[in-house]
Amino acid sequence: VLDHAGSGDLAVLGDVTDQDDGRARQRGRIETARRILAPAMRTGLGVRQQTLRRLSERLTALSPLGVLSRGYSLTFKLPGMTLVRSTAALSAGDEIRVRFGEGSADATVKRCLDRKEKEPKIEN
Repeated sequence: VLDHAGSGDLAVLGDVTDQDDGRARQRGRIETARRILAPAMRTGLGVRQQTLRRLSERLTALSPLGVLSRGYSLTFKLPGMTLVRSTAALSAGDEIRVRFGEGSADATVKRCLDRKEKEPKIEN
């Protein structure tokens, strides 16, 4: 009877040992995956940050405010703040607002020149 009970205990002990070995293998696989994945995740994150930075710079350059900061302006006809796309939309005496990269100015149109008329020389 003792021999039989002792062999049962050994079988249970063997099962526990097998479970411990399985857990150790799982821990080893997890640690290996962690060593491989952590640098890969950092690299992937770095690439995505660079991509986001490039896209952000492109959006800034193409945004209306980015364009204005390079010396362009937007002209609106008052009082309705209608964007002026052509001198055909304006007449002498019209009130306008010119929006710059920094600030704006209100003005009154003296005259309109179309493409056929010679533009005055632009000074920097």
